[in-house]
Amino acid sequence: MPPVWALDNPFPDLPESHPNYEAILSLYDWDVIDGYPDGTFKPDREINRAEFMKILIGDDYKDVDAEKSDCFSDVGTEWYAQYVCAGYSFGWVDGYPDGSFKPEQTVNKVEAIKMVLNAQHLGELALASEISVKPYDDVEVGQWYTPHVVRAKDLGILEETGALLDPGANMTRGGVSEMMYRSEFAVVPAPGFEKDYAAATVTSVVDGDTIWVDLEGEAEKVRLLGIDTPEMSSDDCYAQEATDYLESLVFDEEVILVRDILNDDRDKYDRLLRYVELNGVDINEKMIRDGYALYYDTYDVLRGDDYADAELEAQSEVKGLWGDCDGAGEETDGSGDSDMTVLPSAESDIVINRVFYDGDVPLVESDEYVEIKNTGSESIDLQGYRIDGSKGDEYYVFQSLMLETGGSVRVYTDQGEYSFENNQAIWNNSGETCYLWDNEGGLVDSYSW
Repeated sequence: MPPVWALDNPFPDLPESHPNYEAILSLYDWDVIDGYPDGTFKPDREINRAEFMKILIGDDYKDVDAEKSDCFSDVGTEWYAQYVCAGYSFGWVDGYPDGSFKPEQTVNKVEAIKMVLNAQHLGELALASEISVKPYDDVEVGQWYTPHVVRAKDLGILEETGALLDPGANMTRGGVSEMMYRSEFAVVPAPGFEKDYAAATVTSVVDGDTIWVDLEGEAEKVRLLGIDTPEMSSDDCYAQEATDYLESLVFDEEVILVRDILNDDRDKYDRLLRYVELNGVDINEKMIRDGYALYYDTYDVLRGDDYADAELEAQSEVKGLWGDCDGAGEETDGSGDSDMTVLPSAESDIVINRVFYDGDVPLVESDEYVEIKNTGSESIDLQGYRIDGSKGDEYYVFQSLMLETGGSVRVYTDQGEYSFENNQAIWNNSGETCYLWDNEGGLVDSYSW
């Protein structure tokens, strides 16, 4: 299971040794569950169907079918009516053949499995007729719940690792918390992308958002999707800390690489674009949540909403680079004072004259450009010079261009002779820094807005 995050434990009856400790505190931290008025949680207390529906639905959805508070014969105007009826309208829960819901009846294990799968949209069940092997010794292939058990077991949301499930066992508050917690990290391959969920061993960490892995005997470079960390090459604030933290999390570990169907398999530098997961934890999100990375929103990613929330949390709690880098992204000396700017390694006649960062072409903004100018008295060969930014991976390397004195060249996002060949906007309108490096890796000039 994931490592224990630094969460406060408000419940006096929840010892750290409890098997569901981590799940309960995490769900409490996410405002999914609460304790009792007396401050306890009662993790080993059995939970009934009404209580379970409140946890599944939460306050976000309880008013969906407020006018349908009589959705079952035994559900009227009680405190739980809106939760039960909302769950029924979503198709997350069914009643019994006699039209009742039995809200006071304790939830058993297979009922809980079905409801969690439905609520988390983790269905895609195998047909009962296709199941020929019992998932557990006490789960027969012909039972109504067997497809749900098979699915839950495949997704890793069940605690049981032995030969028995005990399908009719009553669920406790702690057990329900564990199942829901694990379901948050369940990896569900999209149709056609099942092969893109692969285990790999991390062999080295390049920086805070890039790693090398051994994938089925092949060395692959992997770019973590949806995040951006300070650049090691320019001594950005928190670059080393981000690299060290990622290394502490994943080096020499077997991780799961998960592809995002909204993005290409690889970027133009031939790096695999992946979410990286370890023991159910999304490492990409953890880097953001713990303040070591920014949410990189230039491209859409399926987990973008979660990453944006994680960044807001890190900002509000002034974690990591948000506390030490005076705005996260500005180069500082680590003390929070912006008095350490990345300066050119030597005076140069080549300068960044302008960055047109808010293009006119709708959506793709292919007309954005960086303008490089020779302000000196002699022509200069730009071969090997590189342009990149502070908030993304895109960079452009000049092949062979003799820039005459007083001359300039524009490198566009996706048009013209000199182009990043990037089909989406590169430069962040809200502000960043563009860098120009010479063919020996020395900083020539920078341009901020």
